[in-house]
Amino acid sequence: MSTDQKQIDDYFSGAWNGGKDKWTITNTANIASKIGPDETVLDIGCGYNPFFEHVKYLYAFDPAIDAGNEMCTLEEFDSQGNTYDVVLCMGSINFGTVEHITSQVEKVVSLVKKGGRIYWRMNPGMADHDNEECKSVPFFKWDMRTNYNFAHDNNCDVLDFQIDKHKDDDNKVRLYAEWLKR
Repeated sequence: MSTDQKQIDDYFSGAWNGGKDKWTITNTANIASKIGPDETVLDIGCGYNPFFEHVKYLYAFDPAIDAGNEMCTLEEFDSQGNTYDVVLCMGSINFGTVEHITSQVEKVVSLVKKGGRIYWRMNPGMADHDNEECKSVPFFKWDMRTNYNFAHDNNCDVLDFQIDKHKDDDNKVRLYAEWLKR
């Protein structure tokens, strides 16, 4: 485990409070409504596993919180050859260098079936978790161009891209995207 990964895991298992599902677009109910009843779903970095009650065929993992099916990083996750109709990245692919994010995006795309979807909540580099500890987390600075470039480079189409606002604080924003794997 890299020092950055340990730092991130320590932060999310300690100071992070789970976000309380306050995003206008990427809240659990809205994303769950986009998933068909028979679709298989992988939740990468599931946190406290909010989709567990909403999605029938869900497999979830997180490196810092023991609420999913297993505790592991994306790099450690072994899908045993399985691919999924839907992959959720609701804030999990947000940390490290462009090289690290590139590798993670490639793995995410490898886990979704052809014709499957990936739902993203991306942090545009904001250390705004309402605690001092988050200022030491290496947030990647997502933007629209980066998202579209990653999609294109990984044989995906961007079906939707929007600014996602926090319900209680207009200064907190994330980026939402839906990709379709060609």
